[in-house]
Amino acid sequence: MLKIRTPLHSELEELIVAEDEEEGFHAVVAIHSTLLGPAIGGARFRPYYSEREALEDAARIAPYNSFRAALANIPFGGSSIVLIETPGRKTDRRGIFRAFGRLIDSLEGRVIAAEDLGVGMEELSIINEITPFACGGSRPGPGDSSYFTALGVLRGIEACIRHAFNENSLHGLTVAVLGIGHVGMQLCEMLSHAGVKLLVADLVPEKRERAAEQFGATILDSNDLRQAPCDIFCPCAVGRVLDDETILDLKCRIVAGAAGAQLVQPNRHGRLLYDREIVYAPDFAINVGGLYASACELHGYDGAQATVLVNGVYDTVERILEQSQADRKPTYTIALRMAQDKLRKAKARNILAHV
Repeated sequence: MLKIRTPLHSELEELIVAEDEEEGFHAVVAIHSTLLGPAIGGARFRPYYSEREALEDAARIAPYNSFRAALANIPFGGSSIVLIETPGRKTDRRGIFRAFGRLIDSLEGRVIAAEDLGVGMEELSIINEITPFACGGSRPGPGDSSYFTALGVLRGIEACIRHAFNENSLHGLTVAVLGIGHVGMQLCEMLSHAGVKLLVADLVPEKRERAAEQFGATILDSNDLRQAPCDIFCPCAVGRVLDDETILDLKCRIVAGAAGAQLVQPNRHGRLLYDREIVYAPDFAINVGGLYASACELHGYDGAQATVLVNGVYDTVERILEQSQADRKPTYTIALRMAQDKLRKAKARNILAHV
C-alpha cells in the first residue's frame, strides 16, 4: 500500500515522500513551481544513505528545472524526483516503477516524470502503463531525449566558442568530457564529427573503451581530466562538480556541459569562473534539449520541430554571454536573473487573474 507524507519546505511549493514497503518503493518528489505549467522533472533511481540525503538532493535540483523551462519559454514548471535505491537489497524493479506510476498518477497532472540517472525508456514504459503523466517509454514522441540534450549542449558550446574565440567551427579544438553516459556518448559523437580532439573520463570501463574505439578519444581518470589542458571542459556526469579546487585546477577557456546543478555554491563558483575569465554556459540554459523533446511529445510535435527548438539554445546562451559582458557580471547571475524574472511575471499574472 502506498503511504504518502507531505513535509513542509520553505523553498518549495510542495514536498512529497511516498513509500510502499511491500514493493520496496521509497521516493521523494520536490515541486518547486507550477507557475508556468505542470512541474516536469527527471526521475533518478540511485542509492542514498538516508531519506534526508534524498530530500536534500531533490530540493536542490528542482529549482533548476523551473529555471530551465523559464529560459526555454516552455509551459512547464519544475520538479525533481528521486527513487531511493537501498544498497544490497534485492528489489523488483517492475514493482518499484509501477508503484512510482501510482504515485505520479495520484498527483493528477501536477507533476510530469521524465528520465534521469537510472531511469530510462524501459522504466518509463512501466510508468506509462499506470499513468499518462510521464514522458518517453512506450508513448509516441520525437525520439530519444538524450540525443536532444546532447544537441542542445553542442549548440551552447558553439555560442561559447563564438564568444571566446570569435570562431564558428570547433574543428581542431580539444574537448574534455567528464561522464559518457547516454548524453555524454551522444555528445562525443557530435563533437567527433565536428573534428575535435576528445579527452574522456568515466567510471565504467566499457564506456571509456567505446569512446576510444569509435571516436579516437584519449582516456584519462577523472582527476587528470579536470586538470588537463583543453579548450572546453564538458561536465556530463552528476552535478556539484565545480568547486574551489576544481575551478582553480581548470586549464580551459570554456565550461559547458550536460550535468545538472554543476556549481557546488552557485553564486560563489559562478563568480570564481568569471574572475578566472572562463566562459561558463549555465547548466540550466544549456542542457534543455531533453525538455524540448518532452514538450514536443506532450504537445504533439515531431522530431523535426524538436530539433528546431533545440537549435535555439545557441541564441539563449548568446544572450546570456552578451548580457554578462555588458553588465560585467557572471553568466550564472545573468541566467538566474532572466529565469527568475519570468517566474515573477508569471506569478504577477496569476495574482491579477484572481483579483
